[in-house]
Amino acid sequence: MSMEERLSVERSQAMDGANVSGGSSGILYDESDMTRSSLLSMGKGAGSGGRQGGGDGRITARSSSLQSGDIIEMANGGEFPRDRKRILILMSDTGGGHRASGEALRAAFEELYGPQQETHMVDFWIECAGFPFTVIPGVYSFAQRNPSFWKFLYWFGQFGPTRGFTDELFNVVAHRKVKKALVDFDADVIVSVHPMVQNLSLRVLRRIERYQEAPYAIVITDFGDAHPMWFHELCDTCYVPTNAIRGIAIDEGLEEEQVREFGLPVRSDFWEPLSESKDALRQRLGLKAGLPTVLIVSGGDGAVGLEKVAIAVADAIGRKVDGEGQMVVICGRNESVRDRLCNRPWEIPVVIQGFVTNMGDWMGACDCIVTKAGPGTIAEALIRGLPMVLSYFLPGQEEGNVDFVIEHRVGVYCPRSRDIGETVADWFADPEILGDMSTRAKSLGRPQASREIAKDIWKVLRASRELNLGVRRTRLDAADGSRKYRGRTCGRLRSAILTYPARIAIALLFIILLVNFVVEILHMKEDA
Repeated sequence: MSMEERLSVERSQAMDGANVSGGSSGILYDESDMTRSSLLSMGKGAGSGGRQGGGDGRITARSSSLQSGDIIEMANGGEFPRDRKRILILMSDTGGGHRASGEALRAAFEELYGPQQETHMVDFWIECAGFPFTVIPGVYSFAQRNPSFWKFLYWFGQFGPTRGFTDELFNVVAHRKVKKALVDFDADVIVSVHPMVQNLSLRVLRRIERYQEAPYAIVITDFGDAHPMWFHELCDTCYVPTNAIRGIAIDEGLEEEQVREFGLPVRSDFWEPLSESKDALRQRLGLKAGLPTVLIVSGGDGAVGLEKVAIAVADAIGRKVDGEGQMVVICGRNESVRDRLCNRPWEIPVVIQGFVTNMGDWMGACDCIVTKAGPGTIAEALIRGLPMVLSYFLPGQEEGNVDFVIEHRVGVYCPRSRDIGETVADWFADPEILGDMSTRAKSLGRPQASREIAKDIWKVLRASRELNLGVRRTRLDAADGSRKYRGRTCGRLRSAILTYPARIAIALLFIILLVNFVVEILHMKEDA
């Protein structure tokens, strides 16, 4: 489904009595069947009966895309109010963390502002940019399973010349489609929760007059380090989870006033303290009360090595603490691993789960966690006060998360399954160590981050009329000046490659090069 079709469906579902009054005639018009131009045409002929209860030639609209009190001028000098602020969250399904952060922010907007807002989250590369960028989630999944390929992609995006080439290529191929999608959405504020979104979306928005007044927010979801692609000087606000990321943002050229630190947005399960005791949660979830419990998670898509880790942990608990412990394994969508673990005999109490939607409860019932170094899981574990054993990290992207956990003494990094099991067993044998790490973890937790970020974005949005227009246009003018040299040297080339056949050829060339690189990696692995 294209973004335009999706928005049409969502608007129809979100309409809450969205009618336009035809004045004294008593005729009702459903805005879902009318374009903006038809509304304007109707306004021209509304005459003295154009607005209900008045004779000023206006029409009144109650639309989910309009905010009360905001006025849009009509062709005949009339106007109609916007009932809701439209919030667009841009993400990409490259791993579950970005989607989870976007969902957390959407839930916060809906809880805090209810009917005053209409929040949509879209996959930028699939729903806005379209082909050939629809392959990006698949490339990410492949890279996640092949660290050498992932490291190459991470470096490729960090190195200035290759990053600049990629930006130009993406802009040439996707500019028009992205522009059409953003114009169709007509958002009042845009929030990005993915590093690959900023450059192209802001480049397109600079060419759309309507968006010159719309605030643009970036919400960074990494703890200890952040890729340069996260940062863009034209954003209005940049929300960072830690002071370390704040420093990187300043080094990347953002101003102090643009950077705000509230923590990393987490799911609504973690916003409030648990209402049940740990033992009560354990009984409800089918665990034994009074036994120390380790939680092993793999993420929504499952993870390589989960089975080996679970076996090693159970073996170590059985050997070192005489089986005085229990284990929960969350396999995500990895059904094959779940089936094998369910059919295996265990020496200690074990609960095996697939994909779950109540992770807050499972974390609340456990004493420590074994996980990859994903920022979302780390943020949630801190809130629940869980010491962490980090078993794996993506090169570049998640290395900083490992450093954060180790430096704050809330966990360790163990890449070998056997070492993971030994560490968990040692913690169970010494509850004091586990308790100290739990206390430090809770002190770092930021359960209100989602709400605080949503409140600040809303405040910026409400003040955008008085503050944002001049500030944003000043930044736009400065950006234009900084890009003049590139425009002069590349202008003719860009004019030549903007033709449709050339864009298709460039896209195909890009795909061929990418596929060729993947094949070479696979051949190298086979030879080894």
